[in-house]
Amino acid sequence: MNISIINPNQDSHPIEIILNNNEMKIVKKAKNFNFEIPKLDNRFFYDDEGYIISEHKVKKGYFKNNKWKARVDSNGVKEEKNPTNLDVVCKAIEDAVNKALTDHKAMNE
Repeated sequence: MNISIINPNQDSHPIEIILNNNEMKIVKKAKNFNFEIPKLDNRFFYDDEGYIISEHKVKKGYFKNNKWKARVDSNGVKEEKNPTNLDVVCKAIEDAVNKALTDHKAMNE
């Protein structure tokens, strides 16, 4: 999995995940594969392209063509003063996707 954050010195950042071939095989086998967007202090995620859908007050991420993308905002805190730095954001997203991949793989074995 490759996670990229573009323009890390702004208050709003495009974030993108591209899955590797093995991860994509799991996603393709799933019906409606999704992962729970983590709740992080001083951060929020949004998009307007259908990669994030709110379901029962829980935001879920959906992949399209082996890619997930959204924007992550610093929620009013200057980036350099945000206690939840972008490395933490990337790790939390990676962990959430890996958990969903592992859960789905285990359900289908």
